[in-house]
Amino acid sequence: MKSKLLLTLLLLIAATSSGQIIRAFGVKGGPLLASQTWDYAAPASDLETESRWGIDAGLFIEWLRIPVLSVSSEVHYVQKGMEVRFLLTSEQYPEGRGEYLTRSPRIDYLSALFLAKARLMEEGISPYVLAGPRLDFLLQTKGEGFEIVLDRFRETDIGVTLGAGVEVRSFDGVALGVEFRYSPSFRDGYSSSLLSVRNSSVEFLLVVALL
Repeated sequence: MKSKLLLTLLLLIAATSSGQIIRAFGVKGGPLLASQTWDYAAPASDLETESRWGIDAGLFIEWLRIPVLSVSSEVHYVQKGMEVRFLLTSEQYPEGRGEYLTRSPRIDYLSALFLAKARLMEEGISPYVLAGPRLDFLLQTKGEGFEIVLDRFRETDIGVTLGAGVEVRSFDGVALGVEFRYSPSFRDGYSSSLLSVRNSSVEFLLVVALL
């Protein structure tokens, strides 16, 4: 329901707004590298986590026809989470034999972003930077043994997205580009007296825009 509501709103805005306001619209997508910090009240108990790969796919509308400035409203489906490896031991090999059990719990969000974008030039190859707030809506979790925590995650997550990219006009009316983004959260997705867990991710996106 949340995803349908936000996507419907985005499409209605695109359909009813003046072409003098909308600068471009299109799709963005690619892999992301998601991370989580698991901080326990007893520091010696902190879980050593690693990053895991996921998917980022979204739609955007870029507003304002000011030469080097614009604003991008975006809706993305993102897969976040982490990876953790446990050393396999036995009575015969109490220190292990170098074999690990890997778990990759995942949290899927619908992410709404409002990003300010500043470019160096208007035509040709145009580098740019972007930054703005982000609101993530929890869609589902895949615990892989960590359900006791992931199933109690907040329904919403608040953060910021910072990034840089390059845009190239391939031919009239179409632009192609790439973006690199960093998206940390401002608050814990899960918090108790014993444990706090917080999301972050790095995104590598391809961009196709209709101008």
